[in-house]
Amino acid sequence: VLQCNGKTLEENYREAAILNERVIAQRHNALLDDAGTIVLKGNLCADGAVIKPSAATPALLNHTARAVVFENIEDYNRRINDPDLDVRPDDILVLKGVGPKGYPGMPEVGNFGLPLKILQQGVRDM
Repeated sequence: VLQCNGKTLEENYREAAILNERVIAQRHNALLDDAGTIVLKGNLCADGAVIKPSAATPALLNHTARAVVFENIEDYNRRINDPDLDVRPDDILVLKGVGPKGYPGMPEVGNFGLPLKILQQGVRDM
């Protein structure tokens, strides 16, 4: 794919040197086999959604379950710790309307915590 300077990404970085392999690893010596991002598709995300595989345990990368959907960050903040929230440890949490074009950007663990009732059951990955 051409970049703004009219060259491909490969052309732009072909001669780049790795000065410290503890900071930037070679592909053959990658820290993780499946790092980066994965695009998800399904009935909840027909146009796609993005997950960072290193943020989930391998079991969650191929998981089918019921979804608990939050319409936006305000809905999430209002309901996430409600003791009456209908959520189970194997559910999938979906936060709509966020990402590179949405508010508040691509949420990480600090922005998208697990429901208190799930944490109290000892669940740390959802």
